[in-house]
Amino acid sequence: GTLDLGPATLVSVSGFSTFKSKHTNDFDQTIPTGGVTPPTVFNNYPERFQQWSQELRLQSPTGQALEWIVGGYYDNQQYMVDQYNFYSIAGFGNFIPYSHFKQQSESWSVFGQATYHVTDSFRVLGSLRYSHTKKRGDFSSKELLGPFPFRPITSAHANISEGNVDPSITLQYDVAPAIMVYATYGQGSKSGGFVSNTYGTTNATFTFEPEKSENYEAGFKSTLANGTVVLNGAVYKTKFDDLQVSTYNPNVQSYIVGNAAKASSKGVELSLTWYAMPNFDISANGAYQDVKYDDYPGAQCLATQPITECNPASPASVAANNLKGRPLPNISKWSGTLRAHYVAPINDDLQLATTVAVSGRSKFFNSDDESPEYGQQKGYAKVDARIELSPPDSRWHVALVGTNLTNKLTTSGSFRLPVPVTTVTRALYWVEPPRNISVEAGLKF
Repeated sequence: GTLDLGPATLVSVSGFSTFKSKHTNDFDQTIPTGGVTPPTVFNNYPERFQQWSQELRLQSPTGQALEWIVGGYYDNQQYMVDQYNFYSIAGFGNFIPYSHFKQQSESWSVFGQATYHVTDSFRVLGSLRYSHTKKRGDFSSKELLGPFPFRPITSAHANISEGNVDPSITLQYDVAPAIMVYATYGQGSKSGGFVSNTYGTTNATFTFEPEKSENYEAGFKSTLANGTVVLNGAVYKTKFDDLQVSTYNPNVQSYIVGNAAKASSKGVELSLTWYAMPNFDISANGAYQDVKYDDYPGAQCLATQPITECNPASPASVAANNLKGRPLPNISKWSGTLRAHYVAPINDDLQLATTVAVSGRSKFFNSDDESPEYGQQKGYAKVDARIELSPPDSRWHVALVGTNLTNKLTTSGSFRLPVPVTTVTRALYWVEPPRNISVEAGLKF
């Protein structure tokens, strides 16, 4: 809600969200050569989440030399996840280990932002936020059927209390009435947390550290050719301390969230929109990014590292491993989108809008061990389209929506099944949605 107080405006934003879900993964294997009955593995993860939040902002009128916003934010969260695993492994027997994780968290922050118009063409923007987070985590595990010989039954409990200060400053200068250049420096933070569903977790391995970042960016925003062309661009570099990463640890046969000491990202972004004629526009955007670890001691072995460099079966070898200079998984160097949009008036009360978009990205590793054999997704492009019927004010709409119309098969993640689940090299893939056609309707109140 918004309340006009005369010299300032009070804005209140309240939120509540909740969900319950259950993810089930069935990992049935084909029969290996020789007719030996394969192991059977499946798991499921029931989850429950609830959050409520409140934000209050007091903001000044616009159009004056000094414009400002001050405010505060509070949220309260509760999260629980259970883990059930079933193993039927030839020569070992049947096992059902189980774990339960519960987290309660509370966070609040105070913040301020100001814009000072030094001249009509030069502005200084600054912001400062202090955030405080408290979390309590509880982990426990037991054997519903077993005993499970590969992972110990453990429990863990911990509390986290931390505060972060995140400042930023931006300089903007209008070099022409429709061309603005800017430079920004900012700091960011992400709170620490708990390892939620790894068997064998103890108090010593239960928590991971908060993540901090520094960002430098410079760019321009412009409107050209009598308003028919909008061209924007930026270059940036971001440095991360204690980057939070999730990697598979073969010694405990599970994913573990931890911290890479340092990482950095640098890149270039460009976007262009051309209003070629009334009701028709074409837009394109592209990006290049180079993301790598600057220091990551104790990292799990990559698939390309020989045993002499990193032996995953040796804790001492893994502890000495450092992925400095290596790229991060799940990141393409190149990405971009080309989009065309046309609005055809039918009469005074109706219009038909058509949008066609092609988006793509270059190859990337989709496994954390960066295997070139099974853990790499080739570059691809996908086609989406939308046809929407609505009145000119868009107070309602009915649309036919198509995504991935060429039915391109791609994966967002991969994982090599470990021994003893399988003795033959096999990988699991998280396949992204195939072609999808849907009907959408909406109404604005």
